[in-house]
Parts: sequence; structure tokens; C-alpha cells
Amino acid sequence: MLTAVSTLTPVGRRLPKMAAGIPTAGLVHEWLMEEASGVRYDTIGTDHLTASAAIGSAAGKVGTAASTAAADRNFVPPGVGGLMTFSGTSMTVSLWCNAAGLGDGTANQNYLFSYAGNVNGSLNLLYWGNLGVNKFRVYNDASGAKVATWPTTPTTGAWYHILAWFDGADKKCSIRVDGGAVYTAASATSAALGVNKETRVMGTPFAPGYSWHGLLDQVRVYDRLLSTPEQDALYNGGSGA
Repeated sequence: MLTAVSTLTPVGRRLPKMAAGIPTAGLVHEWLMEEASGVRYDTIGTDHLTASAAIGSAAGKVGTAASTAAADRNFVPPGVGGLMTFSGTSMTVSLWCNAAGLGDGTANQNYLFSYAGNVNGSLNLLYWGNLGVNKFRVYNDASGAKVATWPTTPTTGAWYHILAWFDGADKKCSIRVDGGAVYTAASATSAALGVNKETRVMGTPFAPGYSWHGLLDQVRVYDRLLSTPEQDALYNGGSGA
């Protein structure tokens, strides 16, 4: 467990300082989820998250995690319509999750992070429980056809570190779980990432019932791709190894 060192956010709230070695270049949003309830503060920017309905807390992978009792609620950024500030051509999302339920959302899906929702130019990270898939997936294309899938079936009650990214150069999504192998979509999409799009954390903009059910911790968004050592630092910084 990491030692908590306090630091001030832009709004004056004290939160634990990030672990040594965590990459900071290109880090545009960081939600450590240390709050017991209410707003979860962005320690890098000003996109502080408001819950669509009450979201509590529990022991996290590092300190405290956000906790939902059912797949019916999510976090919304402060921009009009829930817009998240973002202007990069590539995006990397890093987070820790621990499911209380898997496949219990609408269409048996539970979204961890969704930038722009189910449209071209998005980045969506979710547990895909329908059609017998039962895996973590990341996709950009609205059809869902150009996806990257982690081939191992996750279980409830276990912590997973997930890195999901969209490469603006080759237009492909990739996923890496627990410091393991990288899985990349076989086909590219024609869609580039949009700028300042509607976003949900622990859910997706297109419907509340697709929300994550369980714990979420240490959520970070980068406006670039990360090197393998940088990815490893995020995993190891959460005591993954």
C-alpha cells in the first residue's frame, strides 16, 4: 500500500500525492477516487466528476476507491452535457477496477470509461458480457467491429489494472491488463478522436444502465501513447507487482 502524501488540488482539497515513478508527461486528467462520497476531484485539471446518483466508497487498490452497488449510475464531467476536456489525437486510459457484478448492465455490458459514447471518434473501455464474449474490450468504431479484446475472462472480487488506448497514427485500439501482453484490434477505424466530447466514468453517455458495478480506483487519462516502461510504472505504482 502506498504512503499517502497530501497535496492541494486547484480547488484546495487535499488528496494523496501520486506514487513516485508515475508518468506525468501528457497526463491531462487524474481522478484518484479518494473521496468518501460526492464529487471526485481531478488533481491535474478541473474536470471534477459529479455522480449521476449516489456513489459511495470502499477500500481501494491504493487508499480509497469509488464504489457502486449496482450498474445504474456513473460519473459526469462538468462541461455542458458532460463534456471532458481533451484535444489529443491519441488517448491512453489507465485504471484499477474490481467488479461486484459482471454482465449485469444493459445488454450484459458494464462500461468503465466512455469518451464520446457509441459513435465514431470515441474511446470505450468495458466488460462485454453479451454474445458469449465475457471479456474486457476497448473500441473506437461505432459498429463495435474494430475492437481489442483481453482474452482472459475476469472474475468478480479481483483487482485488475487496465490500460486502454487509441493510436491516432494507425487508428487502432489496444488493451493491456495487469502488465501482460498487448492485444490490438486487427483492423483500423477511419474515425479520429473528437475534441472535448461527452464522457462518463463508470458508465457511457448513451444510457445509464450500462454502468460499472463495483470498485474503480486511480483513473488517469493521457493525451499520448505510453511506452512499455511507463505502462509498467502505472501497474507497479498500484502495487500490482
